[in-house]
Amino acid sequence: MRYLMIVLSCVCAVAAAGPVGDYLGFDQDFMRAGEHQETLYMHILFPQERDSFQYIRTFDTTTIAAETLYEGLPAWVLQLNLVQDTTQTTMLDTAVEYGDSLLRLKLVLPEKILDTTLWLNLYQVPFQVGQWWEPGLAGTYYTDVDGNGLPDTVDIWGDTIKVLGQEHVTVPAHRFFDCYKLEIFARQSLQMAQGPIVTHESSYVRIYQWYKPGFGWVKDSVSIDAKTYMYVIGRWYHMSDMVVKGTGQLTGYSGAAVREERRGRIQLEPLVVRPSPFTGRTSIILGQKEPANLTRVSIFDRTGRLVRSLAARSSLSWDGRDSDGTPLPPGVYMVRTPERSCLVTKIE
Repeated sequence: MRYLMIVLSCVCAVAAAGPVGDYLGFDQDFMRAGEHQETLYMHILFPQERDSFQYIRTFDTTTIAAETLYEGLPAWVLQLNLVQDTTQTTMLDTAVEYGDSLLRLKLVLPEKILDTTLWLNLYQVPFQVGQWWEPGLAGTYYTDVDGNGLPDTVDIWGDTIKVLGQEHVTVPAHRFFDCYKLEIFARQSLQMAQGPIVTHESSYVRIYQWYKPGFGWVKDSVSIDAKTYMYVIGRWYHMSDMVVKGTGQLTGYSGAAVREERRGRIQLEPLVVRPSPFTGRTSIILGQKEPANLTRVSIFDRTGRLVRSLAARSSLSWDGRDSDGTPLPPGVYMVRTPERSCLVTKIE
């Protein structure tokens, strides 16, 4: 299940400029906040027990690390930073524009999860309600998933992406109208060998994504149902069932104006927050090109929660406290105006 979660979760992290990337609006860095909860039902050792919910809070950023060419086609190297609780993971992907209606992704994952490269047919644009396609994830993969030095087998099939309809979506970053709702579905079978014991896991993964044409990804949700069986002394045992639920929302972005129309047409000076990382106090420099009606500067934590609102001036400072004057914990925060945003790190 972990293998398929990582691969499919990267689908919404693609950014490229060109006919498809322009339509999807992936022309700047963006941030997302997510939360997952897991429920585990044990059948063999503790048949009546159910683990309590485990909440895993995540905060992701995606940046364009480099521009290059891949087989003569424009390509972009993407850096994905995933902060899960106190652990940070960095992955590099390569997005390639292929034709005028298809975006492909060269995906390279950590060796323990995947030791090969995938070409995925991610998006066909413009979106039309009712259309569907196969992303190309189906197949058999051999890798050491559990890290015990023995080869494991991953089978994926039934992978499809469908455009279900259009909806209005409100997230911490903005309110978006007429977003396209996409459904991503796949099945996975994972078999791991540990000497004479074989563990088999079967799971269904269903992801919903909301996209605003000309802007990009704004929200997603994931649902995973998995069953685990163990083969011991000539017999299969039903070990456990697991249910995973998760959500992700757009919390901020940088590099272009926040507009319902296509981005990138209005260029603004970068929002400057320094020092970062900071202790005690940091300065927020707005510059000279902010709209005349700008009155407030908002600060969000990594879950997208508004923690402080400051009166807008050309230069102001933040003392690392919330609106009640309580010191906020160390971590990554987003400083945002209606036009721009910037990340700042508090270290104590």
